[in-house]
Amino acid sequence: MILDQSTVAGVGNIYADECLWLAKIHPETPANHLTKRDAKRLRDTIIEELALATKARGTSAHTYLDATGHKGDFQNQLHVYDRKGQPCDRCATPIEKSKSINAAPISVRIVKNQMR
Repeated sequence: MILDQSTVAGVGNIYADECLWLAKIHPETPANHLTKRDAKRLRDTIIEELALATKARGTSAHTYLDATGHKGDFQNQLHVYDRKGQPCDRCATPIEKSKSINAAPISVRIVKNQMR
């Protein structure tokens, strides 16, 4: 659901990974299993994370350039995206890559024992 642009605009794989991690919500948790508290925490996290990313001119994890042709700087602040095998910023456990969610080609990072 987090990647459904008709529900939450502007959240792609990178920001989904980061926001779920920041909100401490396991990426394979179905949306209808979130508590109101979880949903509010995720909503607030998405708003804050997109604001920070916008201020940093976006995330140039691969080829992204902003409207002026410059790379963004937000990739330097990522906690889980594209960090498979690296230690988690919270617990130092190596970050794993999960399978897709609802058959969508999404790469979500899971840190065991750190979600829920």
